[in-house]
Amino acid sequence: MSRTVALLPARRAVLGSALAALLVVAMAGPTAAWRSATPSATVVDPAATPTAAPITLTAPAAPVVVARPVPPATVARPGKAHHLRPADPAGAPVDTRRAALAAGGRPAPGGRASTVVRYGIDVSHWQGRIDWDKVARSGVQFVIAKATEGTWLADRWYARNRHLAQRAGLHFTAYHYANPSTTPGDARREADWFLGHAKLRGRNLVPALDLEEDGGLTSAQLERWTFQWVRRIEHKLGVKPIIYTSPGFWAGWVDDSPDLSRAGFHLLWLSHWQIPTPSVPGSDWGGEGWTFWQWTDRGQVAGITGDVDRNVYSGPRLDQITIREVRAQATDGPVKPGRLPRPLPR
Repeated sequence: MSRTVALLPARRAVLGSALAALLVVAMAGPTAAWRSATPSATVVDPAATPTAAPITLTAPAAPVVVARPVPPATVARPGKAHHLRPADPAGAPVDTRRAALAAGGRPAPGGRASTVVRYGIDVSHWQGRIDWDKVARSGVQFVIAKATEGTWLADRWYARNRHLAQRAGLHFTAYHYANPSTTPGDARREADWFLGHAKLRGRNLVPALDLEEDGGLTSAQLERWTFQWVRRIEHKLGVKPIIYTSPGFWAGWVDDSPDLSRAGFHLLWLSHWQIPTPSVPGSDWGGEGWTFWQWTDRGQVAGITGDVDRNVYSGPRLDQITIREVRAQATDGPVKPGRLPRPLPR
């Protein structure tokens, strides 16, 4: 206790000195206080600066998002995507070169005014269950149904479609969706796969090759592959098949070649949608024009739920391109599309 009392005068003296120093600093102003506190700092007197620069608050930068690598651009293939599937525009187009207006403003074959018009559809598993009696009553006269693809797929609805379409009285044939490959013998194997499942008879229309993919082949390789496939069908079935393509695909992936038509494969099934006049590739298919024209992928037909491809035949009678008739003619086909005879009565 006595020690604490003895220290009090000393503490008072120290505190008194400190308070005196603070009083001096306060009287000298803030600048002097800052300088005394930080003698080595260079201080700008606020009074010497007329206008202080505004303080800009910068928002935190957004987190950097690393974009996923963009895959190489895929060139959109003309024609359908992997199936031949399709709603009917309000009135189908008219081929002004070799067709005349028929009832409903739809394309009419024959190169002159005629009421003999052959309309059809093509179908695959995309259409599911079809009421073929309703289809037949709707005015459809022929159907081209998907049977196979590559060497691995058989359309699960094909057998039913073939049986019921024929029972309903429709002209019928099948098509094969090509998966071209550089593998030796691939075209021949695909043709054999198709024939084994299509089971076509003499009363059926000539079959078709649906060519929409290049399989990574060059134009020369793809044309060679196509020749091998159609030659195999000709050898096995005794008829030259139809070739399905679009103007863009044939020009871009087969160099717009007319060689297949010049070799006698005159039957062209042309896909060119929602236009008044289709463009025919391969120098107007070697001067022969189209046999079938798929004018829309958005058709509406009774008996089918949803869209379906619509087609028109350029000739007067469908029985002229049945397997039986073409064999009997022993020619490339009794009706050369684009060079049609006057429509005959049915």
